Amino acid sequence: MLFAACWSFVDNHIFWLKGVLTMLAFAVALALLTVAASRPAEDAREPGRLTNP
Repeated sequence: MLFAACWSFVDNHIFWLKGVLTMLAFAVALALLTVAASRPAEDAREPGRLTNP
């Protein structure tokens, strides 16, 4: 989502509706990134595991 917002920002950030949607996409993507990055370590997967048990 963040990549799509960045791509849209290059082209559309100064136009009325597309610019608003681009900024909302940035807000949502960065909020999701913040939530994922602030997750406690005990909730994270074990480093050696690739699949669920």
